[in-house]
Amino acid sequence: MFGLRGARAAMLIVVVLVTGCAGRTVIDGAPLAAGGGAAPSIDGAASDWQGRLQHVESAGISVAATRDADYVYLVLATNDRGLQGAILHRGLTVWLDGAGGSERRLGLRYPTGLADAWGEPVRWPGRGKAGGDGEATTRPGSGAPDDEVARRERIAAEIAALPAEFLLFRGDEDSGRLVGLDERAAPGLALALGMEGSRLVYELRFPLRSTPGAMLPALGLSGGTLGVGLQLTEPAGDRPRRGGGPGGAMGGMGDAPGDFSPPERTGPPPDSHERYRGDLPKLDTWLEVKLGG
Repeated sequence: MFGLRGARAAMLIVVVLVTGCAGRTVIDGAPLAAGGGAAPSIDGAASDWQGRLQHVESAGISVAATRDADYVYLVLATNDRGLQGAILHRGLTVWLDGAGGSERRLGLRYPTGLADAWGEPVRWPGRGKAGGDGEATTRPGSGAPDDEVARRERIAAEIAALPAEFLLFRGDEDSGRLVGLDERAAPGLALALGMEGSRLVYELRFPLRSTPGAMLPALGLSGGTLGVGLQLTEPAGDRPRRGGGPGGAMGGMGDAPGDFSPPERTGPPPDSHERYRGDLPKLDTWLEVKLGG
């Protein structure tokens, strides 16, 4: 009886180590060895992460992370066509909790999203419009499915046209501030998106220390664990309207300063937007990244 009880306890310990707190997936973000191992290049390719990517099956993504004396590095990769289109057209927010928990302390949305005012994706690579049934998109007026090469080229062109800017959130209730990806506003920060074969790759480099006068706040890493939240932007028609956040001097499409929500609907939304709402790809998960000391 004692042996069985001990075996159950051992199994419980293994489960806790794998899933982390509150069911979060644990990512081994072992730091780069001092003086050895080059830091990953933030270029939208996962070639620097070979052997480190961990698959998160529940989310349809692979993730890896590491750190050095100055930065935290994160990569996300997915072969899921619907998720690729959702990231590009709706936008991806990465939440960082330096205390190692699941609190939305600091958020970066990149890309900021290419959806129209209704939240209807302008064009989803690899899927019918607004999450339709087909795996392949169709060229307007032709009805013929795009081949894989054309799909990748189209995504690459859309990525190349993305503006060098991101939305910065200081907490869950912040409506966001548009920040340029430059050394003056966000020194040390690097964000990149790219296609690597049929895989979409997102990379982030975030400085461990803040620069006085810069818009980028301190990460506040207080231990060896970083909480990382990955969240697709909700379709605009579903998002609650919120007022401007702290310092929200840049007006959006809404009425309040810093409000990036669309105007109130004045007519019926596009049919496909409502019809396929339940089929829209979803990503809302937290990771427990073990970065070491």
